[in-house]
Amino acid sequence: ARGMDSFAKLFVCCESRQDPSRKAETPENMAKNNLCGTGIIFMPDASGALVVKGIVTGGPAAKASVQVQPGDVLYEIDGNVVHRLPLSSVSTRMLGPEFSRVSLSFLRGTAGDKVVVTLRRERLKQTAKSHVDTAK
Repeated sequence: ARGMDSFAKLFVCCESRQDPSRKAETPENMAKNNLCGTGIIFMPDASGALVVKGIVTGGPAAKASVQVQPGDVLYEIDGNVVHRLPLSSVSTRMLGPEFSRVSLSFLRGTAGDKVVVTLRRERLKQTAKSHVDTAK
């Protein structure tokens, strides 16, 4: 069950984003849906902030010129502050059609340096479970 929690935090997207009946993605329906995403796994910390736990190997975040790092704290999505918003609110902003771009800003390190990265959402070619690099 512990592993399932990690994968539930993996933000993915699909072309049916506008479908109100669509439920949160799980490892089971990741495989059967047409998925795209940022390839970032988040886990909430004690304050409710979403912290990068891992990066999916070969995903958009892993290929970005500005690297997202485990320990980075999500601050903004497309210029909208999402720091400490509920996971359900953040995930709807993270989702989007394949090849669409999303701008993410993170707070990094104890100084809280702001790092901005723009990612192109892509389909995940393999299951995330076997392709995740996580913080140690």
